[in-house]
Amino acid sequence: MKKQELQTQNKQKPTITDRVYRLLKRPLWNPMNVWDPGSFFDESVFSRLNIPSADISETETEIHITADVPGYKAEDISVEADENTLSIYGKTEEEIEEKDEQFHRKERSVGEFQRSFVLPTYADLEKIDCECKNGVLKITIPKKQRRNTGKKIEVRKGK
Repeated sequence: MKKQELQTQNKQKPTITDRVYRLLKRPLWNPMNVWDPGSFFDESVFSRLNIPSADISETETEIHITADVPGYKAEDISVEADENTLSIYGKTEEEIEEKDEQFHRKERSVGEFQRSFVLPTYADLEKIDCECKNGVLKITIPKKQRRNTGKKIEVRKGK
């Protein structure tokens, strides 16, 4: 039996090596097939990286974390603070509609994500405020008043 016939019979999911080989054998872009189902990045490679990107900024009185969570509603998201770690959890499920429609690509993320941030010791975990609007999660963390507990330490000459 030929190799191609064996692959057809086994119907195994192609390995990363198979994908790279297939990618290298064909032209980089096929203008006749915009959807290109044979692409190296098919099978929703990007959707498995379901991690929200975030911006972190700081003012004199607050720390701000802004995370992109498109498709998630406030009730789909949970934020927890424990000691010096702030964790964001999200869960969404795929809406299954019966339509007479064939998809060429499904890249929108569904499932769960978790993202954690280490907070400085001066973050006031008791007064954290969160808001989710239009797919953007905004977290405001007030800073505790810092006490000047520093102490000058004398450096002696060695003997």
